[in-house]
Amino acid sequence: MLKRKKFTTVRWKSKNTYRTGIWAEYYAAFRLVIRGYYILNFRYKTKVGEVDIIAKKGHIIAFIEVKYRQSLDDGVSAISLKSRSRIRRASEHFILGKQTESHTLRFDVIAINNKLKMRHIENAF
Repeated sequence: MLKRKKFTTVRWKSKNTYRTGIWAEYYAAFRLVIRGYYILNFRYKTKVGEVDIIAKKGHIIAFIEVKYRQSLDDGVSAISLKSRSRIRRASEHFILGKQTESHTLRFDVIAINNKLKMRHIENAF
């Protein structure tokens, strides 16, 4: 008799968390466009790291990490040293070969909570 694999809540929760994270990135990108940003790249992935959103406004190119948490403070504090390093490596990969001499580069964090409130911290790290 063949045994069936049981569907565990861990897998479901993981998939649901992933979808919620992607939704939060789209929501953040939408709000950035409304505020006058131009999205250069969305979910930029390389072998060395990834950046959720790369946006431009005026002479600034912002590398943005998006976090969805129950509270905005939890979202802001969820950026670890490891994730900062991953974002920096991916941003270096992005700017190689691009004309960014006249642009200011910065690293931002956007935290979104379950009430759809958003906190955008410019120059977060």
